[in-house]
Amino acid sequence: MRRAFLILLFIGWAIATAEPTALEREQTLTAELATLDPTDVSPAAEQTRTDYATLLTFTLERDFATALDLWESLLARARLEPPTDEARLATLEHGLAHARFYLGQPAERVEPLLFSSLARRRTVFGETSPEVLHTRQDLATYYGRTGRPDLAETENRAVALAFDARDPDSDDALRARTDWAITLGRLGRWPETEAILRDVITRRTALLGADHPDLTNPLNLLCWVLFSTGRFDETVPLMERIVALRTASFGADASTTLVARYNLASIYERTGRLDDAEAIIRADLARSEARSDPGWHEPASYHERLGDFALRRGDGATAVTEYEAALTRYRQAPEGGWRDTDSRTLEKTLYAYARAQAAAGAPTGARATATEALGLLEQEFQRRLGYTSEAERLAFAAQERPFDLPATLDDAPLLARAVVRLHGLILESLIEDAALAERAHDPVTAALLADYRETLAGANASSAADVRDDALGLSPLEQLEKDLTARLGGSRLPREALRVDPAAVLAALPSDAALIHYVRYRPLTVTGDAEGDEARARYLALLGLPDGSWQMIDLGEAATIDDLVARYQILTTDGGPISWAEELRVVVLDPVRAALPLATARLYVVPDSALHRVNFASLPEADGKTFAVQHHQFVWLNSARDLVAPVNASPVGTTGEIRILAAPTLDGELGGLPELPGAAAEAAAVQRHLSNALVLTGENATPDAALALPAPRILHIAAHGLWALDGADHQAALTRAGIALAGPNGFLSAARISASDLSGTALVVISACNSGAGPVADGEGVLGLRRALARAGAHQTMVALWPLDDAAAADLFDHFYAAWPAGELDLPAAYQSALGETLTAIAARDGPSAALRRAGALISVGRP
Repeated sequence: MRRAFLILLFIGWAIATAEPTALEREQTLTAELATLDPTDVSPAAEQTRTDYATLLTFTLERDFATALDLWESLLARARLEPPTDEARLATLEHGLAHARFYLGQPAERVEPLLFSSLARRRTVFGETSPEVLHTRQDLATYYGRTGRPDLAETENRAVALAFDARDPDSDDALRARTDWAITLGRLGRWPETEAILRDVITRRTALLGADHPDLTNPLNLLCWVLFSTGRFDETVPLMERIVALRTASFGADASTTLVARYNLASIYERTGRLDDAEAIIRADLARSEARSDPGWHEPASYHERLGDFALRRGDGATAVTEYEAALTRYRQAPEGGWRDTDSRTLEKTLYAYARAQAAAGAPTGARATATEALGLLEQEFQRRLGYTSEAERLAFAAQERPFDLPATLDDAPLLARAVVRLHGLILESLIEDAALAERAHDPVTAALLADYRETLAGANASSAADVRDDALGLSPLEQLEKDLTARLGGSRLPREALRVDPAAVLAALPSDAALIHYVRYRPLTVTGDAEGDEARARYLALLGLPDGSWQMIDLGEAATIDDLVARYQILTTDGGPISWAEELRVVVLDPVRAALPLATARLYVVPDSALHRVNFASLPEADGKTFAVQHHQFVWLNSARDLVAPVNASPVGTTGEIRILAAPTLDGELGGLPELPGAAAEAAAVQRHLSNALVLTGENATPDAALALPAPRILHIAAHGLWALDGADHQAALTRAGIALAGPNGFLSAARISASDLSGTALVVISACNSGAGPVADGEGVLGLRRALARAGAHQTMVALWPLDDAAAADLFDHFYAAWPAGELDLPAAYQSALGETLTAIAARDGPSAALRRAGALISVGRP
């Protein structure tokens, strides 16, 4: 639904600025051309031909074949006429390029003309001239319509700032800022989009008055922002006002009015006024089909909306018919030969069509349709990862919710493909970018990478990572991320995650293991909101077994499980009855274990959402005496792809320095934190088993000492953990989550860890309160230290989900290092043994509730 509003909105902008005089202008020029002698190449005749080609190409956006013939003949003659008129050649190259594009000709036939035209105008008029700036606006339009909103945003931003410098209230400046807002919105940067649009509306209202029809264009765009960010009640009166203004100014049958009415119907539907929405769509479908020159999109869009209405009423058969009518038109070559790549209309309609097929009792067809839609979404991720920053990638992933449809269809293999390829994809793309840059052996790329890592390493709450440029809307760190990816090849970068076969993941499972992938999703019910309602959200467990089978296990309503997790967190931090943890186990772990083969010993777990805050291993069993870790080995994965050999993974070192930092002397703002005498005892316990370890305490336990060596074999830190509050964005999690160490700059941030090299490190232990906590991005994981360690390349990490008890932590690590690495067990087995022994000992002495709270916080995360 969000994109249904968007596609017609952009078309509406083009048409609204053309009517009502464009068709009259066409009639006048057609009459003039009919009287011209074909051999008349006088300046006046050539100008008439140019004006007509311009009208067809840029205003009416149709009959491109006629326009192409005109542009080619005009350009051929202009090139032969001495002396060379650079300005005219620029105009003709520009027009020919766009006509070729609209007719579907390849980029190599289009872009050289665009760049040549821009170069000529720069030579003739100067870089900041209106002629050059308007050309760059058209270039931005071309980039947007070919699916490169990043380049469109760059051009539109530069043009907007240049016109602002001339006169911020001029028509050129306001249109340029509006175009810039559109490209920001297409990148999901809604706050910046809204701020620009509200400024434009304020300025246009002051210049034109509150009821001028030109005001409806930025108002319509503001409705798009409000609609896309879920503020539907704010949108209704605004959209009704736009419809009234356009009807009064242009008439009920004008294209610009029909666009506004279509968008009003979308809003009515979203706010429950289904009858009002359907009345608009049926009336306007008839208008559209009766038009002599309907746009290729219009009837398809109306049929799609009628399918939405039928689906919401539970009429799957009618919905299927309407969606098929829409898809037939969408799949046809568009009139004029071009399609707006960023609209993604086909993908959206396929998702709805799959739901309709399921509602109509056609599960096989629904699966085929959903598979096609998922493939298109994977292509879009491939594209987006090539030109966006981490913040923009995370925003796009959050918007798309790729697991909702496969989960709604109860299609385990399709859901497996979605989670295997897309869960944690943003994190992996960042790791992949850094690894590719390291291997590029290109001085420009090397300089960019160094600059990026230096900026990342120096990030803190007031640094370049957080300070945004008011004009650009990007922090220097984000801009470096974009520049580095573009340097590496942009959307052409092969994203290995998008190629992983779910069967290969299960084939990598040991015979006694299972994969448990938790998913929080919004069911797309046939009678409800097409995008899924948060109030209906649920959890499921996707179970993968070595025999190659996938199984979906419903766990229940997300609200109920989230409440159980919240109560469990109270137990683990402040205390409470052990029954709170038992109730959580009954809901999230027992149903999965009931489906496991009897021989299953090891569980690879990929949590989602609030379940990232649960240590499944230390959940108490029903017998009141044992814990889950005493029955299964648990390993947390960042994604299911960790089971297959990552393309960019470095080999884990079997030799190398072991470094322990503990009980640092804290200075400055950190000096107010309490001392940690237990940390020194923990370091001593660890050193008993790792006799060759370098132990650094007090003033020597500094951030520089922690990261002094590239890829130590083991890095164990026992100190205070600091973390970003829940709800913070990824950048705050990077800069505010970290470890309190010694020295005047003793805060070791997650950002600095992200920029370090731990690619050959077998194990990093952050024995610190809440070191594994932080805000969670659904489908992506915990932001903060856990994400930072993964980005740095650590093979395995051990972190704490809640505050640690000093004595319990020392005992646990004493047991752990006794078994690993000098003992006979692998790391997960050593973790199982140590956690089980520690929990049992405390439970026997103080009860299971105390055991869970004091010793159950540590989890083992990473590749097997």
